[in-house]
Amino acid sequence: MLRMKIDIESLKLKISESTEMFFRQLSRGEQKKIGQFTTPMPVAEYMAERLIDDADVSINQSVKLLDPGAGTGVLGLAVVEKLFSKYPKCKIKLVVYENEPIALRVLKSNLSLAKSWSAESGLDFSYEIRERNYILEEEGTLEDGVFSFESNYDLVIANPPYKKLSKDSLEADAMNFVVHGAPNLYGFFLGKIGH
Repeated sequence: MLRMKIDIESLKLKISESTEMFFRQLSRGEQKKIGQFTTPMPVAEYMAERLIDDADVSINQSVKLLDPGAGTGVLGLAVVEKLFSKYPKCKIKLVVYENEPIALRVLKSNLSLAKSWSAESGLDFSYEIRERNYILEEEGTLEDGVFSFESNYDLVIANPPYKKLSKDSLEADAMNFVVHGAPNLYGFFLGKIGH
């Protein structure tokens, strides 16, 4: 079977379509319950451009990128595309966290498409999917007020889930140094990323 090369605009369209399809499967109530709200492609591209503009990336550098609440991967993949457009010889590893089953299915498909695109384009892209809760991740144990594993990443992009939590949730317990009272998952993500 003859396979056509995927161009970047086709790739972005496929990712946008799969993300829209994911969100059409969920009612507004379901989205709210799991804290999943879409990042439109133009917003993702804008955020990626701002991140790249402020980043210290050299032409041949290896870049390790973290997307701690990846959803369908729109944000992380926008950064990958912008990095390659500016630094085509760099090597990019995208590490994503997602634990929502439907979003994971779409994320895996989107990352696979991006991997095919990068291979066909001669670009060095890899990814790692961590199917677990970023907030409860034990890799980054707290050392002197700083999560040790955050320094392992060159860039971080995030649109964390926005969801209220009970004060006795596992996440609230893990992040008790950040907030007390009525916690919000979004705040925990920002607290963990920022430490």
